[in-house]
Amino acid sequence: MSVAPAPLDDAPERRDWEPGPGWVVLVTGGARGITAEVAQRLARPGVQLVLVGRAEIAEGDAADDGSDVEALRRGAIAAMRSAGREPLPAAIEAEIRGKLQARQRRATLDALRRRGAAVEYHALDVRDGERLGELIAGVYRRFGRLDAVVHGAGVIEDQLLADKRADSFDRVFDTKADSTFVLGQLLRPDGLRWCVLFSSISGRFGNRGQSDYAAANEVMSHLAAQLDARWPGTRVVSIGWGPWREVGMAGEGVLRRLAAQGIVPVDVEAGCRFLFDELSRGSKGDVLVVAGEGPWRRGDGAAGAAPVAGEGAASAAGQEAASAAGQGAAPVAGQGAAQAAE
Repeated sequence: MSVAPAPLDDAPERRDWEPGPGWVVLVTGGARGITAEVAQRLARPGVQLVLVGRAEIAEGDAADDGSDVEALRRGAIAAMRSAGREPLPAAIEAEIRGKLQARQRRATLDALRRRGAAVEYHALDVRDGERLGELIAGVYRRFGRLDAVVHGAGVIEDQLLADKRADSFDRVFDTKADSTFVLGQLLRPDGLRWCVLFSSISGRFGNRGQSDYAAANEVMSHLAAQLDARWPGTRVVSIGWGPWREVGMAGEGVLRRLAAQGIVPVDVEAGCRFLFDELSRGSKGDVLVVAGEGPWRRGDGAAGAAPVAGEGAASAAGQEAASAAGQGAAPVAGQGAAQAAE
């Protein structure tokens, strides 16, 4: 791939992408992490947000009194001993992690409502095409419209292919690829303003231990190109993020390894700014966008196979976005931030 910046600075800014009163926005990927950050910036009075995540949310969890981590640890140990279970460190940490994540999900829903949005949350696995289809049909039936989609659902289970179990590969691949296919079949392009798919740089450039995740994201991006061609009135864009700082799926060890390769994690504000700049200044037909600072910017063959574009929102941080026009896809545009997981 040849890589060249394609600044959006001179592109006219549009505001018609911004959700307004009456809009219905579907957001997959749960109520914590990257998609939660994006949802909070889309929330405003009169907007209906429909969030989808795998985890159940107990809105009023009386068992969670807001205790700090050490108090949660003491409580977990006491509960395990009371139940006759040995309080093993891994089990204790899993219990604490679950409570903290549940707290984050409830905090996200509260924050969205404080911003004036109407919010509903549906616990389902997007690999279940039947349930996902029922949800989408229900949205159209109840609201009569669906204006925008952020498809951020994803899981990672990093492992070398030689050691990868088939069920693990399927879980990772299907969460991205199968769900995108279902969305493409069931979303109604009439009235759908835009559809953003959260892909990954691993799909375009690969990453050790992520053959399943890379394949899933590349399939997602090619489906995006097909949908953009089929839906003349809808902006479809697949953003190849890298790991986000603090809110993404990549742990500290992975971030350090990527940093050694020259890949800079995405700052939350810069990443969200990148996304919204792409929607406000990017062009219809610019489908596959690689966002971030990494080896692909050098044009040294480290990055795959097509023209690239990018630079904008996060240019103040000296970052560019390399956008990759995949086979059968239009040339791509972008801005600057750096990558994301989901």
